[in-house]
Amino acid sequence: MTEAPSVQPIGNGARGFFFREGDFMGPNPSKDLKAYAAFFLLAFFYLAWFCKYGLNVADEGLPLSGAIRVLNGDTPMVDFQSYPPGRFYLYVLIYKIFGANMLAVRLVVSFFTAAAALMIFIASGNIMSRPFALLAAMIFLVGPGTYYARYIPFFTAFSILVFAQYFAGRKYALQGLGFVGGLTCLFRYDVGAFLLCAAFFVLALKNFHEGRWRNVFREGLSLALGVVVVLGPVVLAMAVEGYLWDFIALNLKLLLGGYQKIALPFPRFNESPWDEWLIFYVPLFVYAVAFAALLYAGLKKKIGGWDFFILYVLALGVVTFNQAIWRTQPENIVKVMIPAEILFALLGHRVYAGLPTLKLKATWGILILTLPVLFGHTMLTKYKFYLGSAGVAGENYKRLDVDRGGIYPAKNQATVYREVVRYIQTHTEKDDPIYVTPFIGHPLYFLSERSNPGFFEWILLTTPLMYPNTFDRLAKSLETSGVDVIVYFEFALDNMEDRRLKNFFPEFYNYLFDRYYLDRMIGNFMMLRKGGGNIAAMQTIMDAFSGEVKGAISLGQDFVARKDNLHRILVRTIDLTGAGSGDFVLHLMDGSKNGKELARATARVADTVVNEWLSFDFPALPDSSGEQFYFYLESSRPVDAKNLSLWYTQQDRYPDGGMYANHQPIPGDLTFIALSKPQPGSVGEVSSNGE
Repeated sequence: MTEAPSVQPIGNGARGFFFREGDFMGPNPSKDLKAYAAFFLLAFFYLAWFCKYGLNVADEGLPLSGAIRVLNGDTPMVDFQSYPPGRFYLYVLIYKIFGANMLAVRLVVSFFTAAAALMIFIASGNIMSRPFALLAAMIFLVGPGTYYARYIPFFTAFSILVFAQYFAGRKYALQGLGFVGGLTCLFRYDVGAFLLCAAFFVLALKNFHEGRWRNVFREGLSLALGVVVVLGPVVLAMAVEGYLWDFIALNLKLLLGGYQKIALPFPRFNESPWDEWLIFYVPLFVYAVAFAALLYAGLKKKIGGWDFFILYVLALGVVTFNQAIWRTQPENIVKVMIPAEILFALLGHRVYAGLPTLKLKATWGILILTLPVLFGHTMLTKYKFYLGSAGVAGENYKRLDVDRGGIYPAKNQATVYREVVRYIQTHTEKDDPIYVTPFIGHPLYFLSERSNPGFFEWILLTTPLMYPNTFDRLAKSLETSGVDVIVYFEFALDNMEDRRLKNFFPEFYNYLFDRYYLDRMIGNFMMLRKGGGNIAAMQTIMDAFSGEVKGAISLGQDFVARKDNLHRILVRTIDLTGAGSGDFVLHLMDGSKNGKELARATARVADTVVNEWLSFDFPALPDSSGEQFYFYLESSRPVDAKNLSLWYTQQDRYPDGGMYANHQPIPGDLTFIALSKPQPGSVGEVSSNGE
């Protein structure tokens, strides 16, 4: 190994533009061990206390189910569409040690999160006083990000800590930094590459500044050696197994496949909530101030020493900010905020250290805490457990009562997921293939102990662009593996209609509802079974709910049936929990609003599925295909019952009809599904309760 160059150690006073001799002496591991241990334990128990709450219904399931596929012999990015393999093999290790349980995974992730906070505390102590180093670590703890993405802040903090050892004169620090960069690549390629590029850039700049340009090559080799130690065996193993080029090709598709197609605009001051532009713009302001200070120091030829460490933190923050630029959502920005948090605390320390009086220092201390307090308030109230903050523990959470659960999502979410898991387990055997699409509900694979038989783990707007044969591969995998149950979730990503599956991938959408029939609605999940399609009409978009439906108040919808044997209509209700006994009555009319009543059906509130959908059954109408119908609902209930309202969309989303109130047309469409009944002996017979 090459020997680390001679650098100025901690505490010698020659630390650069940002520092003054005597400010502080930096961390002393032998003396600070008790403080570090206490901080780590407090951080871990804080994170562990609330990690059982909340559920991310999309991305959290990806590593959970992917690790099961790895245990079953699949290779990430080769046998199934996935992210880099590191996270899957980490989860495999967790499963083998602690068992396949969602709470166990979160506890292990919390352990690494606490370690990241400790590394921020220690590394920051090299460039600022301990109270401000603690401030940087505490800001991170308030919003560490979603569980499935915590590896990004962990490796960011790890690299910053290791690079600090280089500036402290530790031997082999650069090889260690390369090792960390290689590990990062196994979890996130772009972050690992950014980390290494930022490190090499700073090393080159530092050596050129010190007139040791020949040393750039030697230090670059030291950095590369650490990378090779990690990635060399991995690349060699992939080459021996024969899937290295497939792996590279798939990653190039991900890189060049058009993820910018689902980019989101940056928050606008006059259109976005204040907390969103605060989260996105304050880091940019901090980076701009730090860059201006370093540029000034460089122009004045006062830069040196640990200023180059600060430059690395700045460079790392800038290059990883791409996570927030291409998809401006809070979950993307919080996972790359560590550099901004460190630099914010550093700037606060620098101003504080330069103030001449205690009164001014106290005033500045109050001011500098304003933004962290606002950030903490946002994390604790608006984003709560979703982004990893303690949230509001007093809200209505319920245990997810399934074998691999052990967590407490929101009450309604827990009920829906439990019912979906039970449905899957009732209609399939253990390890039978199922398919969940587009991607909301990914934890269902893991929770139900069922497998995805195909390559595609998720379907996004970009998927058909990256994989031109997506439909053929999907259809083939579903047919050859004999998938009997498909869980479909009707939603528009980012609330944009062009990002709804039926709009961006109509070929697959039509395939689903032609080859599978709707057996049961559980929340927004459509439980599809293999057989002839049975949906005669459907409008599932919901963005508003009606006032109370009772007595003389009626709500209705007209529609055109696309299949014969119309026999059931489902409507989506809201706020039925504890509503008591009572009936909704559905009147089915021919196309004229005042014409002939074709059927009448009653649904009891107590008989609803998860208290969300009401199902009205009536004798099948044999020649219903192509005919227009109109239904309306009335309600009669006890006086003490709660409000019974219906979901609808305020937009005219259903092309073959519209919504009515007291038989008068109004804008929008009810949320409803009309089903046909298959002929005797045909596939797709549906029971009234979906069992």
